[in-house]
Amino acid sequence: MAEVDYEMQQSDVESEVEMEATASGDDEGGDSDLELQIALRDGLLKSDSLNVVAKEKRPPIYKRQEIEKAILAFNTKQPWIETLDITVPNSQKLTKELVNDDFEREVVFYKQAVEAMKLALPRLKKLNVPIFRPVDYFAEMAKSDDHMQKVRKRLMEEKEMRQRQETIRRIREEKKYATSVQREVLANRQSEKKKLADAVKKHRKGMKTQLETMLNNAEQMLKDDDEGGDDTRGPKKHIGAARAQTQRKMSRNTRDKKFGFGGQKKRSKRNDKNSFGAFGSGKVGKKGGKRGRKP
Repeated sequence: MAEVDYEMQQSDVESEVEMEATASGDDEGGDSDLELQIALRDGLLKSDSLNVVAKEKRPPIYKRQEIEKAILAFNTKQPWIETLDITVPNSQKLTKELVNDDFEREVVFYKQAVEAMKLALPRLKKLNVPIFRPVDYFAEMAKSDDHMQKVRKRLMEEKEMRQRQETIRRIREEKKYATSVQREVLANRQSEKKKLADAVKKHRKGMKTQLETMLNNAEQMLKDDDEGGDDTRGPKKHIGAARAQTQRKMSRNTRDKKFGFGGQKKRSKRNDKNSFGAFGSGKVGKKGGKRGRKP
């Protein structure tokens, strides 16, 4: 009977869960919360095991004044063999890099131990205290060599990881700086190119204006030559135009009209058949005949 009642109770719980989940239409997270609420209501879960209360950490205790008083209360008149205290002068300054570097700290500790040993051994020998262990003496380190090798390996991995992160960070910063410099150089190039294009555009515009002025002056001179006019005014007009427009080049038609069309000038005054025949005819013969007549 008890098993039957337990199965009926379980079936009732499952049916209630299915009905409420179907009615609510929530996601899987909501269904799980609903199941927890129903289980807590039916006493299937303990209320004190749901939330874990974090224990408050005890604040660090550092009572310097009390420690100094306790040190002063020590009996400092005891013989040195009872305390074996050695003060080693610290020759290396403590820096932030040294504090955070485990390997460098270990080296400093090793050097301090060596210096302390150099000071303590003569005093121990003077007091006839045995400093070398006997042959049959068995001693074991608190930490095995395997354990220390694991610690060293872990420290080496941490050191390599820090160095790798530092290298990656430095490379990232260098890339950012190189990118900014490249952008600045490209911007300067674009600015210089724009300035050069503007200067060329202005220069071309000025040359175009100057060329148009020269063409207009040449056309005006051609018109003046075609119109003709008084010979006395022509040279003066040309001289005035030349003075007004300095270093102005005449057009081809004007130069051909003024200087001719060119051609060979050498041996142009030598006689040929036609010129020789024309020399003995015409007025020249009559003139010679008159000279030969008698009065």
